[in-house]
Amino acid sequence: METIVLKNLYGILAVSSFLISLSFLLFPNSLKRLSKFLNKWFSTRLFLRQLELVRDVEDKIYKRNKIIGVISLLCMLALMYRYIRL
Repeated sequence: METIVLKNLYGILAVSSFLISLSFLLFPNSLKRLSKFLNKWFSTRLFLRQLELVRDVEDKIYKRNKIIGVISLLCMLALMYRYIRL
């Protein structure tokens, strides 16, 4: 039973990694627009004041979109290998 759950989890992670890596490689501008659209800020001022500092890392990530896409594609391949071997 646990092996089936692990196999399904690896399969889901592999497919999602594949989609993310393809979006980084093929559609970086669309991914950036989606990120800006989904970026919502919820204030946690009373509890986590230090974490409210806004750090802009999106430009650094999208500047290296090919490297991130290749790394995530390699991770997807490792997950697929593990998925198939189970």
